[in-house]
Amino acid sequence: MGANAALVAFGDVRVALTSRGEPDREAAETVIRALRPGCAIERADDSTLAEELYPADGMAYVAVLPNATIVCDRELATIELPPHVREFAAGRAR
Repeated sequence: MGANAALVAFGDVRVALTSRGEPDREAAETVIRALRPGCAIERADDSTLAEELYPADGMAYVAVLPNATIVCDRELATIELPPHVREFAAGRAR
């Protein structure tokens, strides 16, 4: 049995996941608007990374934590990242 994952991360994910920092919901909305310009954005209920690791088509989940930003998005995880996403990531990777 295997598991599907659609994860794009910026920053130090190990530190972010072990530090138990609170997610910044306003920053998450800013991130998804930057990564998905022109798309309709709706705030989702809180969930866990395990629940949203492989979201349904047309859905994306973002967590902005201290030290890292985690994006679960099937399309972004399976394509060559477009220039606007690479620009967004500049300076965030370690």
